Amino acid sequence: MNWKEAPLVRPLIGFSLGIVIYSYYPLLSPHILLLLIGLLLLFFIPFSLNALDLQHQKYSSSLTLSLFFLLGCLHTCAFLGLYNPLHIENQNFKTGRIIGKIISTPKINKKVQVRIALQGLIQNEKKQNTSGKSIAFLEIDKLSKNLGYGDMILIRGKLDTIASSQHTSGFDFKKYYASKGITHTAQVEDWTLIEKYDGLYNIILRQRQHLLGILKKHLKTENEYAVGAALCLGNKDFLSDEIKNKFATVGAMHVLAVSGLHVGIIFSMLFTFLNIFKTRNKFWVVLKILITLLGIWLFVFLTGGSPSVLRAGIMFSFITISVYIRKYKNTYNTLAAAAILLLVYDPYLIYDVGFQLSFTAVAGIVYLHPKIYALLYFKWMIPDYLWQITSVGIAAQIATFPIGLYYFHHLPVNFLFTGLFVVPFAFIILSLGILLFIVQLVSSTLAAAVGYTLYLAIWTNNALINLVFLLPTNEYGSLHIGGMGMIITYLIIISVDRYMSTARVTFVLLSLGTIILTLCTF
Repeated sequence: MNWKEAPLVRPLIGFSLGIVIYSYYPLLSPHILLLLIGLLLLFFIPFSLNALDLQHQKYSSSLTLSLFFLLGCLHTCAFLGLYNPLHIENQNFKTGRIIGKIISTPKINKKVQVRIALQGLIQNEKKQNTSGKSIAFLEIDKLSKNLGYGDMILIRGKLDTIASSQHTSGFDFKKYYASKGITHTAQVEDWTLIEKYDGLYNIILRQRQHLLGILKKHLKTENEYAVGAALCLGNKDFLSDEIKNKFATVGAMHVLAVSGLHVGIIFSMLFTFLNIFKTRNKFWVVLKILITLLGIWLFVFLTGGSPSVLRAGIMFSFITISVYIRKYKNTYNTLAAAAILLLVYDPYLIYDVGFQLSFTAVAGIVYLHPKIYALLYFKWMIPDYLWQITSVGIAAQIATFPIGLYYFHHLPVNFLFTGLFVVPFAFIILSLGILLFIVQLVSSTLAAAVGYTLYLAIWTNNALINLVFLLPTNEYGSLHIGGMGMIITYLIIISVDRYMSTARVTFVLLSLGTIILTLCTF
């Protein structure tokens, strides 16, 4: 499988670069961007008509990159407040009433934290429309604890711009929230509920709470319930810092973050079950596609719809259709399509750590796993299976460790051990969790047996994690790198791969150059 045969990869590269560069350097107005896009289209059309000509293909690829780069810039421009007179950053609002729509599940700590999309401002009895996002902290009471996604609220108070961190080594809240499109925080004097949203998403969230109650009934110990809730339903609110630290240190944190692994398990379950009915009748093929897509997206929304699970949902939706209609599929293409759709929905997702890790991990597995797996050959099934799992882990770690070092400053050196059991246990735990939710509807006695089996599986997995955590090798792997160090590390990886594939000295020189540049950077 060749990434060059995936026509959506170049548009994704151009679109992503446009988002990143324009979010830092918004130098061009939307009118100029539209003019440049129009000019590029005038050049692009003739080259597209001669796409079979190799010479024209070369120029067509460059034009595609340039065109989607400008489209990424224009799309980001629409989300930024710089050229939008209605954006809160361009309005002189001091104090008054704020109309907002809650756009995330409220978090309850010392106060109820909500993220709101601003809808309007009322100042001196004059109402004006506005846009932008803000974060607000409400006092905990019966009404605020019952707030949910989509509710409309009216806040009396003022809006303050989120300030940057005062310490260069400290956490920069302004940068963190800006990457999510949030620029202000609301100082709340009081608030009222305007309209209660009771749409499909809230119905799913209520069902999620019901399923969490079922897990709580059968997983009576704190750690097992926390891991079960995270792995089966994507709820990480119950994970203690100790559990997070252990899973992260041994390189198993990705199991707790619902992603492609979990959606792939759901897809394989549905596909295996529906494949019992072997028919090529068009009606049944369409019905199989609809049932599989419904199962995938129900799981996506039940688990919270994080970037990694959204990416997996989109990707497996494409795979579902291509598998059932028996058309050739290119994983790079489906991955690029998923990324483009998510970035069109929200360009700020490109700065989300989960988004970066999930796409990089899948791309790395698809590209590197066949090469790594081919290095060793085992005749017997069990050693071959263990090597296959290990090689997948190695491929994912090679692809993602520069990002991990940049954000978390730690390379989990024991991932080779955890890779042998965390993936099989993830499959077992998720399968038992789904089975528990189903049999709970039929028989409480049978549910108790399934629940106890689920408890044993999670307890065993946690015990193995604790065992690996005690190994002295966990003390190694700490390393701090900056943004430039991460880029240079990827350049080294690419250079080494290209040299091993082509044996050209050019890539050796490039690797040496990047290593020297890295040393100079540090």
